[in-house]
Amino acid sequence: MYREPLETAIREFHKSIDTIEIARQLSGKAATEVLTLLAVEFELRERATIASMLFKPI
Repeated sequence: MYREPLETAIREFHKSIDTIEIARQLSGKAATEVLTLLAVEFELRERATIASMLFKPI
C-alpha cells in the first residue's frame, strides 16, 4: 500500500538530486538550508498524536 508511493518518491529524488546539488553550489547556500524539509505543524492535538504514532520508527 505504501510501497509504491515510497518507490516513486525515491526515484524522483534520485532524478533531481544532481540538479538540486548544482543549484545549491551555485547559490552558495549550505546544504542544510536547501535540503532540510520544514517541520509539519498540526492544528489539532489529536492529529499530532496520530501522526507521531503512525510515523514512529520501528
